[in-house]
Amino acid sequence: MAFKTIAPTSAVPDSPEKLFLDLPRRKIPDVLPHQSWVMGQ
Repeated sequence: MAFKTIAPTSAVPDSPEKLFLDLPRRKIPDVLPHQSWVMGQ
């Protein structure tokens, strides 16, 4: 076979905050207060 399918190894994050923390090269170390408020609703 020329092409092989690879199973995805990424897990679903528990919360949007954890998804944000997985982003590379961030200048801001955490979510901003208004972002946290919007994600909490």
